[in-house]
Amino acid sequence: MKLKDVRPNLNTIMRAKGKEQELYGPIAELLTAISGQVFGSLPTDLKAHVPSTKPIVFLDHHTSRPTHFPIGSPDDKPDIIGAFAIDHGFEDDARGITKGIPYHRVETIVEAKAIYGKDGKAQAARYAYRVQQARPDRPGFYCLSVKPQHFQVVYSSPCGLEVSEHTSWEEVDKLCAYIYSLYVPPAGHFLYDRTITWKESRHNELGAPTWTVKAGGKVYEGAELIFLGNPWRRRTMIFRAPVPGHTPAIIKEYYHSSDRRYKEDKLLQHAHAEGSMPGLVRSVWGDAVKYDRDHELAFTDGKTTKTKRRIVLVDVGYKLECAKSINDLLMTAYDVLEVHRTLVRERSILHRDMSLFNILMYPKWSSWPEVQALGHYKDHPALIDEVLAGKPTDPDKRMARCLLIDLDNGAMIDDGDPDVTQDELGFRTGTPMYIARAVAAGRVPDDPWVSTRFWKMPLLSAEARALYVAAHGEERYNRYNDGEDTYHGGVLPSVELKPENIGSFANPVPFYHRWEYDAESVFWTLYSVLLRVIPQGAQFSTYAQRKLSKTWGTLSGHTIEDSDDSDSRTPLLLNHSTPGFLQVFAPEMYDVGQMLVKMVLQVTPSYALMTPLPPHDDHLHEAMQRLILDYLVTHLDNPIPLTGELRETGQPTQQVAAVDNYRPPEEKTSTVTSSKRRRAEEESAQAQTSSTGSRRESQNRPSVQLRRSDRLLSKNEPLAMVPPPLPALFASPPDQDGPAEADEAPAPKRRR
Repeated sequence: MKLKDVRPNLNTIMRAKGKEQELYGPIAELLTAISGQVFGSLPTDLKAHVPSTKPIVFLDHHTSRPTHFPIGSPDDKPDIIGAFAIDHGFEDDARGITKGIPYHRVETIVEAKAIYGKDGKAQAARYAYRVQQARPDRPGFYCLSVKPQHFQVVYSSPCGLEVSEHTSWEEVDKLCAYIYSLYVPPAGHFLYDRTITWKESRHNELGAPTWTVKAGGKVYEGAELIFLGNPWRRRTMIFRAPVPGHTPAIIKEYYHSSDRRYKEDKLLQHAHAEGSMPGLVRSVWGDAVKYDRDHELAFTDGKTTKTKRRIVLVDVGYKLECAKSINDLLMTAYDVLEVHRTLVRERSILHRDMSLFNILMYPKWSSWPEVQALGHYKDHPALIDEVLAGKPTDPDKRMARCLLIDLDNGAMIDDGDPDVTQDELGFRTGTPMYIARAVAAGRVPDDPWVSTRFWKMPLLSAEARALYVAAHGEERYNRYNDGEDTYHGGVLPSVELKPENIGSFANPVPFYHRWEYDAESVFWTLYSVLLRVIPQGAQFSTYAQRKLSKTWGTLSGHTIEDSDDSDSRTPLLLNHSTPGFLQVFAPEMYDVGQMLVKMVLQVTPSYALMTPLPPHDDHLHEAMQRLILDYLVTHLDNPIPLTGELRETGQPTQQVAAVDNYRPPEEKTSTVTSSKRRRAEEESAQAQTSSTGSRRESQNRPSVQLRRSDRLLSKNEPLAMVPPPLPALFASPPDQDGPAEADEAPAPKRRR
């Protein structure tokens, strides 16, 4: 295309000085013209890889939001949307402006800004973030930021953002390069995952799509998106696909970084290698996703490579907040502690992200032939139902009340190389609200008011002890009991630890992820759920509601820290002996609160300060389980039924979850105005991601470093890997309709 062909549009764009709206029409017309020329000039072999027989058209869409975002409804209104043309065209509003383009049809986005003020690359990046959440088939995505003076191309991928330099409108060849990249991207700039396609109902074109996913030689149709991860990090996406006659398939995919040692699918295979491990989710397939027959779908930023992996999971469960009674909730907590300690002891796998999102209840175990063929793990200890019955059951009939999921932060603690294992366990990983204090800080906690107050292993009541011994044996019970000078089997330091010397004593103690840190995460998870559940008929005082709001704000506002400060949740532990700790709960839950007080005493000490250390790594699991068992034995006839609703906290809802069959919670609410929120998100898109952030993925706070790239506007290289021709993605088979669920950081340097 020659400059004279587009000179009228360019003149209009470059003369615009006032409102952004003056740019929309001329830019859309210009880009549509270039797109038509580029598409028409594509050779037949390249055109075969384009997922449409029509070119991309650019449409003014600034007055309405794209439709059919998978979860929630973001308040995004892109200025111009590029989408493949359709026969009857898209719908216009009363002013003749296009509306209602669904997210799954968005191929590119243009953000226009007036001559004065900031450019639009941050806002364009935010829109790219949303589109890639809504389109799991789009690992890479181009967008354009324009002003009357210049334009800038942005490329979004799991490695973050690449941006071109500001380019003058006179350089039309570079504008053509952007359009050409939408059809034939440079090598390494993958736009499509060929193993996922969307499908609209033939009765509702432009309606909500379902997804067809290929995995392990099977095709899963009618899948719905139930979890949306951060497209610039691991990009975890989760589908739920119906499988006739079986539990649904939970298809999880993510980008595995080359600097991470362990893969979730491999850990699950190892965990179940000697039979199904009770209480742990099972998979039927897991592997890297291929771009073509010989190459994996992978991105690189020059330092690390991120490869897309996919896992098919077949067991499902419900979030802990769905508990029907307090006893059901506590029985689930007991079992997940037993499952966790067995998984580490017998299979050498440490979870490292125990949280509300990864501990489910009321599991539905799959009957898929692939998992039935695994058999049953024979050496798993008795679980809570067996303990309360006073005798262990046949291992083939052993059923856990929990479903432990998400091993993508897991690590092998005995991997044959002590140096590698120690290095891996030195990384901090977890979900901020539930992470253990030591892991959050990357060091042994040295708060003198909590870290050095050690307590004996709890002893069971006579009735609970008899049930425990009948299920586990006398030897196990005595194994964890304390002598006169021991606490959890460990011995107090030889020097008295005081505020003035505890820091120097704790500082040399090396940090690594201990078993007890995962048990502490279970405590924070249990505590957070008990705060919000509502017993039937319960009445809460105004004081209790104020106390809940303050407590929840402390929990949900916790971050993974890298400072000398005490953990922000420590005051919650210190207040265990005050009336307010119990008064936050409903009166019906007074005994539950008393159990939590005893649990706080067991969780708070820094056992890593003891010399020698507790001899059994699962000592805190044992202590917490004993307290739960004592409570259950006493309250078997009073389970405290729950309403199924949750108390209002007065605080924003946390945004990372895989719950209720992996379904995430609703969008985080905010009281700031729309314009302020928009500016805040634009600025956050320009900020660099914190190196100490959680490995959990955020849905609505885009934050990534922008990298300059000369390749975005250069002459495109030919595709390095040419896939087989694609069928048209927009055609629904005539006999099928659409149907009517944490980043890690190394430990900080020691303080001096």
